[in-house]
Amino acid sequence: MSKNLKEAFDSIHADPALKESTRAFLREKTGNYTAPEPRRHSGGFRRLAPALACVALLVVGLSGYQAYFTPTSAISIDINPSVELEINRFDRVITVEGLNDDGTALAAELNVRFLSYDDALEQIIASDAIQQCLADDGVLSIVVSGDNEVQQQEILRCAQRCTSGESNAHCYAGSSEDLAEAQALGLPLGKYHAYEELHALDPSITPEEAAGMTMRELRDRIDACQNGDEEESYEGGGGGQHQHGGRWNQHE
Repeated sequence: MSKNLKEAFDSIHADPALKESTRAFLREKTGNYTAPEPRRHSGGFRRLAPALACVALLVVGLSGYQAYFTPTSAISIDINPSVELEINRFDRVITVEGLNDDGTALAAELNVRFLSYDDALEQIIASDAIQQCLADDGVLSIVVSGDNEVQQQEILRCAQRCTSGESNAHCYAGSSEDLAEAQALGLPLGKYHAYEELHALDPSITPEEAAGMTMRELRDRIDACQNGDEEESYEGGGGGQHQHGGRWNQHE
């Protein structure tokens, strides 16, 4: 039945004159409106899509790279080796820099880059160089600086935990401004704070002298000044002049 209906309709053809008159009627009623041609989607966009996706991934990747390698805090570790760690927002060590000859040697031995700051601190404090200095009655200073106060306090608490068994270890917070001033004077941040404290007691001390002294020597000289002993001398040559590499003694 359906086959027959199809054949019946297929046999119907409009007369050409009827077609033309129908077109004229439609033009009159629609104001000569013609339907727009269907838009054809260009294949150009499809061809560009992979390239655009690559660009987007590149932008995201570069943003992530920049975020990872942007320091948000710094940890300055001073005893005689002086090293500085830069920490990113993900609590990872991104740079390790020795700030004096001993610090440079220690930094070369360490393998703490990209570790979490707590693992890095534990490894550094447990290193032979730091432990030997502590055994020799050295003074360990750990200063945490940065603009992210929450992260700064978390790192400071970690440093305090890592040094809880060391009587000569001192951990405290510093500011980014202090770090910039210390760098301008060529001093590690911990040594800079000791220098500032000593300079307030003895204005004759210079940054260059402080740079050549250990934290123990700085603390001993601060203690001597606070105790009012003005007859301390600095052994190592040069009579009464301060020399690097010597030792502060008090005359009895």
